[in-house]
Amino acid sequence: MYTLISCIGDTHSWPMVAAAAVICIVGSVTTVLLLSQAQQAGNGRQGWTVAAAALSSGTGIWATHFIAMLAYEAKMPIAYNASLTTFSAVAVVVGCWIAFVIAFRRGTMASFAAGGVVLSVAVAVMHLAGMAALEIQASLHYDHGRLFIAMAPALLLNVAGFALFRRAPGWRRNLAITGFLTFSVCCLHFIAMTAAVFLPDPGVAMNGIVLQPHLLATLVSVVSIVLILGAFATVYIDRRFTDLRGFVRASMEGLLIVCDGVVIDANERIRELAGRGEEEMRGKGVDKLLAMELPALSAMADGGRSCETELIGNGCRIPVEVFARKISIMENHARCLSSAT
Repeated sequence: MYTLISCIGDTHSWPMVAAAAVICIVGSVTTVLLLSQAQQAGNGRQGWTVAAAALSSGTGIWATHFIAMLAYEAKMPIAYNASLTTFSAVAVVVGCWIAFVIAFRRGTMASFAAGGVVLSVAVAVMHLAGMAALEIQASLHYDHGRLFIAMAPALLLNVAGFALFRRAPGWRRNLAITGFLTFSVCCLHFIAMTAAVFLPDPGVAMNGIVLQPHLLATLVSVVSIVLILGAFATVYIDRRFTDLRGFVRASMEGLLIVCDGVVIDANERIRELAGRGEEEMRGKGVDKLLAMELPALSAMADGGRSCETELIGNGCRIPVEVFARKISIMENHARCLSSAT
């Protein structure tokens, strides 16, 4: 324990260690929220929600490791091998994806535990590849006992976190798993750093990229947070629209969702009435589907009124009564049109 505290306190820049911890927490929170959405999603959405979770998790884990490496204050210049650094980032993102796919494929306790094991292996591979990417005028050796001590608790925490995710839904579960994931990543990195021994060797050539640590740490932090939150925002927006489509399609009446005069969704009932396919209706101007002008439609929606008009089908016109209401979709104003024959 003293060696670990000494490693963090004496050989690392505290501001950058704090930045690495913040990135790790943000990545873990986002990952848990995305996995919660994947758990509730149908087969169609679950696959790419899991992929977004893998991107969020892998990015957060890699950025935590890389910024913590930049925080390491060696007594000699450090360069980074670009190929191995890139490999470490790709390896952990792909490893996270494989772990989550294994966990969700069967959804059993055993599959989730296996996912935790795969995640631990991915993080370990990323750490060792990242360490190998260091170019320093010294030879790197490991205390294998300490390396095992670093990986064992990370493995236990990841398996426990995955098992908890499988068993106990709710915000308390999400909070606990966030803590497990964050602590496992930090635990593996910093304990593994105490296992690393650098023996000075002036004969080692440095061909990698030498960058100013604080500037690079800031850049990596910003890009990582943008990627993590971008992955979450994409899934969140898709879920909002998916929920809206589910409501629209469940209605027994014909429904059109119109935004800026353009149809953005049409349920099955109104497609049957019009004799048109979904792609024939989505993206069309509403005046191409209803025998009324957009200003009249807007005025009707503003007043919450109804009127009789015609639905323009394929080669025919069907008399309908249209009801219009204003709705809000992702802070954009739209109109919901309900038609009955």
